[in-house]
Amino acid sequence: MAIVTWGLLDKSLVDSEKIEEAIARLIDEHNEDESAHLGEGQSLQSHKASEVIDHLVRSIVADKFSDKQMFYRSTFESLDGWEFLGDYYYHAWPGITLHAKPAPGSYSMIHTDSSGIPDFFDISKNLFFQFSASVDNSVDVKWYGVWGPDEGSWGGESAFGFLYENGVLKAIRHDGSSLYTSNIAGVDVDKPHIYRVVMDSPNKNIKYYIDGVLKATLEWETWTYSENRGPTFCVIREGANLRRLRVQEVLMARDI
Repeated sequence: MAIVTWGLLDKSLVDSEKIEEAIARLIDEHNEDESAHLGEGQSLQSHKASEVIDHLVRSIVADKFSDKQMFYRSTFESLDGWEFLGDYYYHAWPGITLHAKPAPGSYSMIHTDSSGIPDFFDISKNLFFQFSASVDNSVDVKWYGVWGPDEGSWGGESAFGFLYENGVLKAIRHDGSSLYTSNIAGVDVDKPHIYRVVMDSPNKNIKYYIDGVLKATLEWETWTYSENRGPTFCVIREGANLRRLRVQEVLMARDI
């Protein structure tokens, strides 16, 4: 019995192109097709939507800043423009460590003055906020990193970012009168993570990412704010032991 090599057969009785030749040709055509995998639900479309590989508006990482965005970046090498409240902090490259003393209610906080970034917090523009952080022990501790004022001012001003309390990590936004949250599971806050918030102003939603993975989306109908604020980071001790929040880098951006 003769052995037949399938790939060397003609495609059909009326098409003499060999099957292997056809496969190689189709692969080449696919590789040269700029629209390949960009259909709804396909891989590149999903990457584009999640701003992983495509330079979309609001796709703000270090190599994608453009002349259409105002941006701010800090590794805390200088604390000029920052204000400190509470117990104490340890300042060392490439970030800052906030210490809350071993007494319930003790806290340590660093924030920017309300006049530090004039007109930067403009919700009619797309906004971006990212920081890297870890806490030394997630037991009996509360911490938050927000674009906006400290928690005590949320009753009258806007803020958005991340809040950890009662053992639960939350995506949050405050519109000047009410606090809205979405719980985030499966994140070990004791380990360093990249926390990212992207505000889509035209579509009135805020997306919350951790290590590049979308974790929550919050929407709003109205939003009011009374002052221009930069980022605020705070750790609050809710038990008897010392707790530390480490913040390595802060990125902020706003469309012109």
